[in-house]
Amino acid sequence: MEINLGKKNIILGVDPGTVVTGYALIQIENKKPKLLTLGAMLLAKQGLSHGQKLHKVYMRISNLIHEFNANLLSIESPFYGKNIQATLKLGRMQGIVIAAALAHNLEYFEYTPREVKKAICGYGNASKAQVAGVLANLFPEAQVQYGDSFLDAYDALACAVCHYYRISTSLDSPTIIQKLSKTTKGTKSNTTKKWEQFIQNNPHRIRSDNN
Repeated sequence: MEINLGKKNIILGVDPGTVVTGYALIQIENKKPKLLTLGAMLLAKQGLSHGQKLHKVYMRISNLIHEFNANLLSIESPFYGKNIQATLKLGRMQGIVIAAALAHNLEYFEYTPREVKKAICGYGNASKAQVAGVLANLFPEAQVQYGDSFLDAYDALACAVCHYYRISTSLDSPTIIQKLSKTTKGTKSNTTKKWEQFIQNNPHRIRSDNN
């Protein structure tokens, strides 16, 4: 599927997790992405069973699709670790998000964490803080509140932006941070340090879903 960059498209990005599930929506209008919202569902602190978590995420994703009239889903593929049970639960969480999308007739696209990082930062081993720093510069209007789970929200935003760039340009073409580096050569490490310092100075300020 090719996105029509000349019309409005609403991309829902989701970073599924059994502890925190991040989400973000961007609108593509006149070939430019605009942030609509982002946040995180904090699932571990509510004493929910795994089934209850799945239901909560399904309902929240469904409501977001309905509220913002999303028509595309970009989701991060599960990270396969050594803990088989944890991997299975994470796979179920991804599946329930996809099920919500399909129930609303959305097409969905999966990206590995490495693909997402490469799309945003230009290399697949970028840290979560580096990804968040690039996106914060791209979307200064976000008014995001920062805390322990803000990285999951920005991971979801990265998924949405990854899909936008994946279908509008090749991942092998200059990425966002590569373009920025042409005008800010030698400042990448300083930017990351400033971002990490900002995180330390602004705890407990994230939009999150606790109920």
